[in-house]
Amino acid sequence: MLGNIFNTKFNFILFPGILVLISCIFNQSLAIAQEKFPIQNITIIVGFPPGGSNDIVTRMIAPKLGEVLGVSIIVENKPGANGTIGTDLTVKSTPNGYTLTLGSSNPMAVNPNTMKLPYNILRDLRPITTVAFTPTVLAINPNIPINNLSELLSISKTRPISIATSGNGSSAHLGIEKLKLETLGNFIHVPYKGAAPAMNDVTGGHVDAIIMDYPAIVSLVKDGRLKIIAGLKGQDQGETTFIKNNWFAVMAPAKTPDKVIQILFDGFVKTMNEPDVKAQLSKIDFYPFLQDSPAATLNFLKNETIFYGNIVKKTGLKFE
Repeated sequence: MLGNIFNTKFNFILFPGILVLISCIFNQSLAIAQEKFPIQNITIIVGFPPGGSNDIVTRMIAPKLGEVLGVSIIVENKPGANGTIGTDLTVKSTPNGYTLTLGSSNPMAVNPNTMKLPYNILRDLRPITTVAFTPTVLAINPNIPINNLSELLSISKTRPISIATSGNGSSAHLGIEKLKLETLGNFIHVPYKGAAPAMNDVTGGHVDAIIMDYPAIVSLVKDGRLKIIAGLKGQDQGETTFIKNNWFAVMAPAKTPDKVIQILFDGFVKTMNEPDVKAQLSKIDFYPFLQDSPAATLNFLKNETIFYGNIVKKTGLKFE
């Protein structure tokens, strides 16, 4: 009887100790797992179809990023609603660093000012860093006797100048509205559903000009079917106050731990500084564009969002 009582008391005393031991082992294992991030494949969601700028940038940096982080990088295209569907999937994913999204100026800074979104980008996502940019340019049909932006502005005071973009509510559209505000020129926005029909009508002489990412129209420029008059970084035209380069940023779900965000930031910075990555991107007119920290990326994103928001407010534009 005493033996049974002793054993019962011993087990009663021992049981809490076992629980404590198990808890310690579990917490230690969890800590080790966090320290070793990443330990599985990382998925980067692209909210646009294959072949577009967002997709091209992601697939060019994914292999090297995988080498840097020591895991495979899987690129998933989830197109729809100007990047909204892919972004929303990232917002709703587990905040552990294994699901990210790569988006550009439009879905990250323009959409919050022109669309009703199912999320708040500044609240529901954590910026990691911008990774690249590509020049956005204003180009005209070469048959129009205009050689620079000053001449374009002068002619806009005497007749309407039609400018094509790939759609309403885009950064290019807002750029045209800002140009009208600043110059009081007679500019008419002609929206298209995509870049291809817009370029066809400009080269065909149905529309005077176009605002577009340089890689999309570079072949037409080289063939002499379009002439750039503003916005190409590194040339005489320079950047303007109404055309902003199209940038690409990587984001994670809002509650992703600081340590994971920092590891990802370091990984992207190292990747974008690799000579072969720079060379591959520059061949198609994309260039590395990094922030100093995730916090700096957040500030950059806030400023870009405010920039486009101010255009919407000043022009009174309404979007459905």
